[in-house]
Parts: sequence; structure tokens; C-alpha cells
Amino acid sequence: MASTMDAPRPDRLPAAPEHTMVVIPNMFQSFVVANPLIHPDHKLVRKTSEDWISTFCKFSEKKRLQISKCNFSLFCAISAPYAPRRRFRTLCDWGNWVFPYDDMFDNGELKDKPQQSQQMMNRLMAPMLCTSYSTEGREAILRVHDLVFEQLSQEYRRNIVQYPGVPQMFTYSALIHVEDQFAERRPTLEEMVLTRRESAGVSPLYHLVEYAHDLHVPEEAFNNPLVQELEILGMDLIAMSVAHVCLVWVSITDLESSSNDIISYIKEEREGVKHNMVAICRLNGMTAQEAFDEVGSLLQSRFDRWEAVEDSLERSCWSNNENVQQYVTGIKSVVQANISWSFKSERYFGPRAEEVRRTRRIQVLLQPPYLME
Repeated sequence: MASTMDAPRPDRLPAAPEHTMVVIPNMFQSFVVANPLIHPDHKLVRKTSEDWISTFCKFSEKKRLQISKCNFSLFCAISAPYAPRRRFRTLCDWGNWVFPYDDMFDNGELKDKPQQSQQMMNRLMAPMLCTSYSTEGREAILRVHDLVFEQLSQEYRRNIVQYPGVPQMFTYSALIHVEDQFAERRPTLEEMVLTRRESAGVSPLYHLVEYAHDLHVPEEAFNNPLVQELEILGMDLIAMSVAHVCLVWVSITDLESSSNDIISYIKEEREGVKHNMVAICRLNGMTAQEAFDEVGSLLQSRFDRWEAVEDSLERSCWSNNENVQQYVTGIKSVVQANISWSFKSERYFGPRAEEVRRTRRIQVLLQPPYLME
């Protein structure tokens, strides 16, 4: 990771009196490039998928616009650039479902309501776990997921629920955020890394990309410690770099976690969110720049470890297995997608996203609400 010494000093940049300028860590390094490969049908499939879910759920014009600004189809287009159009559409339908569902827990009617949140999770998981449930009065957002899951179940050669083994893990981890905020419990930075890894929702994306590219990865490869560590590193990279994004089917890896919390901080700061790695550092007495540097150091350690583990895998018995190599490439693509999408979508930085990517400079509050409680 490039040092903040190679960028303009934050204290020499103009900032509003109640704000301070900080330089965020460089996330475009190692295998993460500035101009990733994008699925050629991205724009066409994006519109079709967004129109479908908005019509099916009878979303308001405001919600339609939010989904469009999110542009999660771009995330899918970078994650699975070679997928056949039909499978790519399934990925986009799933991605466009995630955010309106997640928003109920973050900013909607289920915020600060752990019991009702668990009930919603149980209703979501019922078809996946083959438990009895009633379709009468079932929420439209859950029926969207039912249809996507049915499509995946018909085409995915492995059991998408039982294989990752993560539905219960996600349900537990996602609710930790709700319950912690409800109980005003402050986790340590180490606890936050672990929770992010389990709740950011990256792990299912690995297997969705496996499905989209129709890979045939041997079962033994998933039990290989090197492959498992790369999966975890991917989760951490996303969680640390971009933000807490409660996707649903899988746990997230190390690389992904760090970048999420760096990128999402400015959005979550305005919302008074405490369960962010940068916020935890500031609550423990660090300045804003020190907090970003601390999470940046965690991010750098994951990039360094990735290169070492991937090098070991290249010297292992799996070096000549094309499906295993493509699966590892898929993990990289998910990390790449998470970081690239975060700077192209308007979800975090609005129309200034490209400027922030180029300069790495953002303004944050000197005294965010959570520091004054």
C-alpha cells in the first residue's frame, strides 16, 4: 500500500470548519486494477433486471432510482465477465434484490429490532432449508429471492445452501450488527474484523461466480488450506475496503472486509453508524487520519499475505487444474468488483466518486455523532 507520504498532506487541503481532510489508503494495488474487464452485456441486462424487480415489488420511483444508482449489475459484470447472458441475468437479479432487502435492516423498518429481524431472516431461509412456510401473504422481496434461488437450484451442480454452510452463519453475523447497535455494545477492532468476515456477504459470491462460469472445482480443492485461506483473504479485503454490505448467502473473506469499511465510512458516519472499523479506531482515541491509516495497514497485510499464499498454491498439486485456477481468479474478480464498483456507483461518493478514486482525499467530520454520545 502506498504511504500517505506520496499524496498531498491532508492538513494542507481546504476543509470546512467542522470537517477534516484525510487521505484514504490505496486500494488499487496487487491484482486490483483501475480498468477491469466488464461483461459485454452489462448495460442491457442491467436495465432488464432493474425493471423486473421494481415492477415485481411495486417499488416507488424513489426506490427504483436508488436501485439504479446502486448499479449492482456492474458489480456482477466485473465478478463474472465471461458468464452466458442467462446466468449473468440470474446474478444481476440476485444483486438487485440484495440492497432493498438489506436496507430494511440498515435504515428501514427492522433497524434496532433484533427479534423482528430474526423472524424476517427465518422466513427468507425457509425455502432454502426446506422447512415448512406459507406462501400466503409472503412479502414480494422474499418472493423475488425465492425465484432467484429456484433458478440457481436448477442449474448449479452443487447444493448452494449446504455446500457453503453459511446460511446460519450469515443470519447470526448479520444480526450481531443489529443487536450490537440495539445494545450499544462496542466491539474491539479484532472482533469487528471477524464479524465483517462473517457478515459482509462475499463468500456466496464466490460460488455464484463458480455457477455463472460453470466451473467444476473438485471437492478436494475446497478442503485445501491454501484455497480456504484465499477465500478468507478475499473476504477481509472487501470488508476492510468498502463497507458493511449485508449480502445473504455466504460469509465474506479477509481482503474484502477492509476496503468496505474504508469506502463506506463517509456514508455511515453521516448515519451515526458505529460498526465500522474506522469508527472503532476513532472511538478508541485515534484521529481520523490515524484511523484510516490503521485500517489501511490491515488492508496491506492482507494484500501481502494473498501474494504469498497464491504463490504457494502455484507450487502445489492444483497448479495445473484449470477449474481451480479459474475459481481463484473468480475470488480476485469479486474483490476487484467490490472495490471498482464502490468508486463507480453513486452509493458512497455520489458524483465525486472518480475524483475520490484519483485523489484519495475525502472530508470527514471532526466530531461525528458517535463520538459525542
